[in-house]
Parts: sequence; structure tokens; C-alpha cells
Amino acid sequence: MITSNDIRNGKPHPEPYLKGASVLGFAATDCVVIEDVPAGIRAGKAAGATVIAFRSTVKDPELKAAGADWVLTNCSEISVGSKHPELTLDLNPPRPT
Repeated sequence: MITSNDIRNGKPHPEPYLKGASVLGFAATDCVVIEDVPAGIRAGKAAGATVIAFRSTVKDPELKAAGADWVLTNCSEISVGSKHPELTLDLNPPRPT
């Protein structure tokens, strides 16, 4: 866990995500960030990560404008696609009716 005590620059600076990836032993470019606000999305993108944004208090156009790669409703729309040889995720947003 990375907290504000572990970094000098908060979001939208990429430092929180760069530090988190480093602690886990990964490059940020190999990570997926899950966010719900534009500052966090910008931080994840600036770190080089893929960003999934969740709809919460911010509308889709603002999440997309911040750089989100995908916009989903919640975690139930994410599932593990494969674990071997590398982890892949399936994103299953509900289809429009």
C-alpha cells in the first residue's frame, strides 16, 4: 500500500503509480490502474499504465477526456481471461439496450 506519506507528489502526478508499481516489482507500463476521477486517470496515464475508469461521480465524457482506456460501471465487469502464460483481463460492459 502506498500512502501520501510515501510520496512527494500526489495525483495527477504519476509518482503514486510509479512508486506502487516499483514496490510490486513491475514497470508501470505493465500495470492496470483502476480510477474514478480525472486526476487519478491522468496520473495513471502519465505513469504509462493502462487505465480503467469507473463511473461514480464523474460522467463518461470527462473520464474519457482525462485519458481512460475503458469506462466501466464497476468491478463486476472485469474478469480473468487467462492466467497462462500471462494474466489477461476480459472487460464485459453491459450491452446497450
